[in-house]
Amino acid sequence: MISIIGLNLGSIVITNLRTNFISINDVKNFDHSCLHLAFYLASWGMLRGGSFLLQKDFRIHQYFLNDVVTNKHYHKYCDPKFQQSMTKANVEGINELIQNTINAYTSNILEINGQDKLLNITDTLSSKILLGVYGNVPAYDRYLKAALSLHGIKSQFGEDSLLEITEFYNLNRTKFEECQRLFSQDGTHYTPMKLVDMYFWQVGFIMDNPKDASEEIQALIKATFIKPQMPDYIRTETRPVVNKGLTESIRKHYC
Repeated sequence: MISIIGLNLGSIVITNLRTNFISINDVKNFDHSCLHLAFYLASWGMLRGGSFLLQKDFRIHQYFLNDVVTNKHYHKYCDPKFQQSMTKANVEGINELIQNTINAYTSNILEINGQDKLLNITDTLSSKILLGVYGNVPAYDRYLKAALSLHGIKSQFGEDSLLEITEFYNLNRTKFEECQRLFSQDGTHYTPMKLVDMYFWQVGFIMDNPKDASEEIQALIKATFIKPQMPDYIRTETRPVVNKGLTESIRKHYC
């Protein structure tokens, strides 16, 4: 697990700056928050190709900040104790947060370059926004989704998948917490969901680039973690950090 996570440069850190989500309506703070989010998403590849974000300036994120971040209903996600727990309670009701994040863009951005446009907010974009701001979900990109499927976990971003991920984490809690402590020694405090994100992303990357992975790392993936046995409440169908990255800065700012 240590070798696997050490290959991922992404980072999210719990910090002492936990007041910005309350004082975000200050004009200077608000613009700074939009800028943080915009550049974080750029650093995570969300301004590539035909992304609608390329056609807008950084204040496109004002709707998300107004509708979600300043909403008292979601302030719990900035609570450090809540961020560090990994239980069913952390995930229940999260579909509302996901949908409101999507709605913040689709309901307010109705045209691109002067033409009417119905936006498609992907799992990748919405999950990266929430991972960056709250650290409460992994980023559902193609690598993570492939790795989830390999582990028998639902790959569609939402409460059902996150409950299964929570179960996987708790089955492997000792190993994840050991890695968390090692990172903390360097002053890097990962949320459980960020640790999960790093693990599954690396598995997906190795699946896509098998020749680039050493036999040692491939063996770690096969042997280190337990595949989850889903509890009844979610069972439905058969089925060393090198660089802290910008994700640290964005969650410093919001929470």
